[in-house]
Amino acid sequence: MLISDKIGKPKSLGLKSDGVRRVAFSVASVLLAVAIGGILLKLFGLSAWDGLHGLVVGSFGSLAAIDTTLFMATPIISTGLAVAIAQQAGLFNVGAEGQLYFGAFAANYSRKIA
Repeated sequence: MLISDKIGKPKSLGLKSDGVRRVAFSVASVLLAVAIGGILLKLFGLSAWDGLHGLVVGSFGSLAAIDTTLFMATPIISTGLAVAIAQQAGLFNVGAEGQLYFGAFAANYSRKIA
């Protein structure tokens, strides 16, 4: 039995399809994270706009930046995929940390042989 079975379905946000709800939730999550990051930067006396600009340009500003972003994200993506597969099978995966290390090893090895 899953936790979602116990708590039931969430209240409707007025969105028609499940796909639209998922996209809206993802967009809202990103906007909330950007807002919290901006607030934290302001609290430390830094420019929120410069911080956001640095984040975007540093991650996606050139082909080398995109390559580095994908390289650094590969272990986290591997771990998320492993946990998602186990979750879909109805299992609780307690080995995610080891899978993260293996994903990091595999990403590093594949980059060296390419």
